[in-house]
Amino acid sequence: MVAQRADAQLVIRLQKSRLETVAVGFSSAGRPRELEVRASLYARLENAVGDLVQPAVLLDLRRTYSVNDSEVLAAAESERFQIENITRDLQQQLLRRLMRIQSLANPVRSPSS
Repeated sequence: MVAQRADAQLVIRLQKSRLETVAVGFSSAGRPRELEVRASLYARLENAVGDLVQPAVLLDLRRTYSVNDSEVLAAAESERFQIENITRDLQQQLLRRLMRIQSLANPVRSPSS
């Protein structure tokens, strides 16, 4: 990670991202019983001058959790937790992809005998 784009070997360009919460299960009274947090993004890798290193890939994550009508505050806290968790997971996936590309570009070589 560097402060200036010109100093970077690789640049992640986010082309599209989406975060949404959707009701996927309902109680007999028609209230949401199960919610799903969905997060996705398209990102591509470029070098410092903007040349394509890897085409855009889709990262798509979903987390489902149950809610209780009588615990409204707990449901809001649960949703916040799920959103933070899924965002952190997407960031880690991007970093793993960067590390994989870097290891392919700069393979570790065993010392010559």
